[in-house]
Amino acid sequence: MTSSGLVLTIGLLAAMATVIGACSVPGWGPLSVVESTGDDARAEGVLRIDAECVYLESGDGRSVLAWPADRTTWNALETRVSFAADAGTITLRDGDQVVLGGSSFAADRDGQIGWIIAPQPACEAIGNRWQVSGVSVEGEAGP
Repeated sequence: MTSSGLVLTIGLLAAMATVIGACSVPGWGPLSVVESTGDDARAEGVLRIDAECVYLESGDGRSVLAWPADRTTWNALETRVSFAADAGTITLRDGDQVVLGGSSFAADRDGQIGWIIAPQPACEAIGNRWQVSGVSVEGEAGP
């Protein structure tokens, strides 16, 4: 590889990192992350993942999902969430029909939640939150 090719490659990688960094928090992507899990209530709907928010879309509207740090990972290359369930790791993608265990809370309680990564500013228009404690994809046993 020539020195100009190397400079071009490094420049492209730096530009990609800048774009990715502007859209997400390193390591967590668009996820909102909390210290602990929610209760055992049930919510179901379609998982939505965009550059700034991961949320549940259901008949009740939209809820930003607060993921437990010790059970959740983000894969930026494949734009997916992995959740460590009792029965094994569940991989989630945009558009998946999901059933979630957890508890809901309003955005005005954000200050009372043990956020590791709070919802990004673009998520603020979504007033509901769901603190995830369990996950299943439609057709599997529920949380």
